[in-house]
Amino acid sequence: MDQETPRRRRARGAPAVVVLSAVLAGLTGVLLAWPDDVPLLGDGSLPWWVLVPVVALAEVVVVRLHVRGDTLSLSFTEVPLVVGALLLTPGELVPAVVLGSVLGLLRRRPPLLKATLNVVLAALEAALATTLLHALLDPSPLGGPPAGLAPAVLVTTVAVVLTGALVVAAAIVATAGLPDARVVLDAAVTDVVAGLAKASAALLLVVLADWSPTLLLPLAALLAVLGAAHTRHARLVRDHERLEHLHRVSSRLQAPGASTEELSRALLAEVRDVLGVRRVEVAWQVPDGPGRPQGRLVLDDDGTRFAPPAPPGHWASAAWAGREVVRRGPGGGRSGVAVPLGHAGDGTGVGVLVVADRLRARGPLRQGDVRLLRLLAGQAGVALQRARLVDLLRREAELQERAAVTDALTGLPNRGGLLRVLDEALAEGPATVVVLDLDGFADVNEALGHDVGDEALRAVGRHLVAAAGDDAVVARLGDDEFALLLRGCPERSAKAAEGVERLLRTLPPARAGGVVVDLAATAGLATGVRGETAAEVFRRAETALAAAGGDRTGLRVWSTVDELATSRRLAVVQALRRAIAAGELQVAYQPVVEPGTLRLSGAEALVRWTDPVHDVVPPDEFVPLAERSGLVPALTSFVLRRALGDLARWRTVLPGMTVSVNLSPRCLQDPGVVDVVADALAEAGVPPASLVLEITETAELADLERSLLALGELRALGVRLSVDDFGTGHSSLAYLQVLPVGEVKIDRTFVGSMLVDRGSAAIVGAAVRLGQDLGLHVVAEGVEDEETLARLGALGVRAVQGYHTGRPAPAADMDRRLGLGVPVPRRSLAAGAAPPAAGPSAPAALPVPPDAAPPVVRPGPELP
Repeated sequence: MDQETPRRRRARGAPAVVVLSAVLAGLTGVLLAWPDDVPLLGDGSLPWWVLVPVVALAEVVVVRLHVRGDTLSLSFTEVPLVVGALLLTPGELVPAVVLGSVLGLLRRRPPLLKATLNVVLAALEAALATTLLHALLDPSPLGGPPAGLAPAVLVTTVAVVLTGALVVAAAIVATAGLPDARVVLDAAVTDVVAGLAKASAALLLVVLADWSPTLLLPLAALLAVLGAAHTRHARLVRDHERLEHLHRVSSRLQAPGASTEELSRALLAEVRDVLGVRRVEVAWQVPDGPGRPQGRLVLDDDGTRFAPPAPPGHWASAAWAGREVVRRGPGGGRSGVAVPLGHAGDGTGVGVLVVADRLRARGPLRQGDVRLLRLLAGQAGVALQRARLVDLLRREAELQERAAVTDALTGLPNRGGLLRVLDEALAEGPATVVVLDLDGFADVNEALGHDVGDEALRAVGRHLVAAAGDDAVVARLGDDEFALLLRGCPERSAKAAEGVERLLRTLPPARAGGVVVDLAATAGLATGVRGETAAEVFRRAETALAAAGGDRTGLRVWSTVDELATSRRLAVVQALRRAIAAGELQVAYQPVVEPGTLRLSGAEALVRWTDPVHDVVPPDEFVPLAERSGLVPALTSFVLRRALGDLARWRTVLPGMTVSVNLSPRCLQDPGVVDVVADALAEAGVPPASLVLEITETAELADLERSLLALGELRALGVRLSVDDFGTGHSSLAYLQVLPVGEVKIDRTFVGSMLVDRGSAAIVGAAVRLGQDLGLHVVAEGVEDEETLARLGALGVRAVQGYHTGRPAPAADMDRRLGLGVPVPRRSLAAGAAPPAAGPSAPAALPVPPDAAPPVVRPGPELP
């Protein structure tokens, strides 16, 4: 419900004031029915109308006394009231007081309802005063003062003052609600004391006039001198008050860090109190438009509120041009003043301060008031310009702070915002964090465009917000990662897991035209308890996400197993970085031979690592870690240089020998990959055609255009390119069509089972024929028995590798097989092969026991 304004309360209390006025008028009539019509003093020769101007003057003249910092406003209505009650009859006194009050109120021009109540109250006070005095005293038979006059006058004065206080209090209750009891009591005591003083003065006047009228002349002169002195003193006090007000306003306007609204509210309150006006308003420019008000802050009887800009033609509009504007009232006095608040560089005002509707008791605005208003406006203009700068800086800081914790694309909190909220939640109790990663979202951007991808991310954000509920916080962490924060007990994590699984199944698809791409996500969940840090809980959720991505579980709840695995991964990555820098990795070589003769034609370089702390680390562990940690370029460079250096030595025995090195797709995104290969070739001194770079067909080429550019430059360098694991990917034929390759390696999965599986045999045969038709060199890997070797030879395969023809071994083993410094044992020659000729150029064949094939042992993963 809206708060009731003072104006509405007055309107609501108007009927009660009318009723109160009627009751007072009725009481006055009752008191006038008192039969006494003889004055208490005198012979009744004083005309009643003589009292009318005296009452009117008493209504108009107000003396303000300053006592201990407070101002007391005193009128002298009790003086003519006491004098008239003693010298006139009740029937004469009441009309005189009523007419005098009406004349005085015409000068002050209060509202009609208030004026009516004041007139009726004055009539009641007159009737009450004369009735009480007649009841307490008997008229003097000699015309002199009756006995007990002073006490009777004082008692009557107290009764009249208290009656007026009660009536005023009733009117306040009807129009403004219950006042403060202490304030009412203080006012009543003050009125009684002042009334007694004024009644005593009136009694003194009556006694002196009755004793010797000539004594009134020096008294009148004394009062005139005192009045002039008081007027001069009042003017000095008023000037001092203005200086105090100006100092107080200046102090309030200098408040450090105050906003424009705060300063404006302080200014309005001070100006209203200083000038005694009922309406004050301030307006200021918008920052980018001189002369255009941003709006008005208005203080009037309804309180302080913002109002729309003043309409065109408003009387105060000219103040925007830097001029002072005065509005004249019906009597010619100043009823309103508008002054500019300082000046902008072009001469226009930066704002306008307007005062209007001065309290009638204060009279019209005087020239001194205008000067004071002008001074206040000048200081306020400077303060408001400073406050506007503060507002702009504060608003900019708020925008920057909001931007620092808000994702610009979705409007959701970002990582920093989520961590801040998570810290607050963990300070109060447990909280659950879920981190989601959209699977393969890069394909959406590549296939449908980034605009569609951005809209899909916004749709995912809206979906998560709607599904998570009001008590959850949804954030976008960056790229295609989102997070959810749920407050509550740890037991909620189980329910949260169920809800997240439903979310993962209902993600909105990405749409572009008629193309619809379903989205899937992986999530990790972790719960923190009160007192834990947000960074720790968030790290556990990301650890669970990484584990979920590794085992493709969709959602994974964090456990200590994940923590141990993460700790090992971090330790292995650090050790791998040191090992690469120190050259502590080993390179093993698996021979590539001709099927019929088993003559050596090449070798594939396979990286191996034995760490002093972690012992033997398998390639399927450290190679993926190298991929994720950005160590693959350094690892590839190490293997290239080591393999080409060994190849240079072997080619002194076998000039046509080649070496194969796996090339990660990540390396193809590196602009310097071609230079790295060229430098390694130049350093080893071997021809580019002796290097075969293998690209795994199952690997995804993130940026196909850049990858093709790098592969084209490598091919132009003279390096041979090969598609590794051919047949296992989803785009085998497309790879052969777009990649500048000269070789395919049939995957060991098909080669190893071609003797027992017709499908595998058909795939191997088709791959061989396809390679032959395209003019590609075909290599079969995974040869593990003699029969497979013979079948491949029959199909026309020109090169094979596998455990049957040679296991991966250190470079020293290859040295011995090539006869470099170590004679080749006779038993190592293949059946029917001639022994090596003397000298370093003897051809090499690899050992194959004639009586049994080697055991079938699967090799470990190769370097991508």
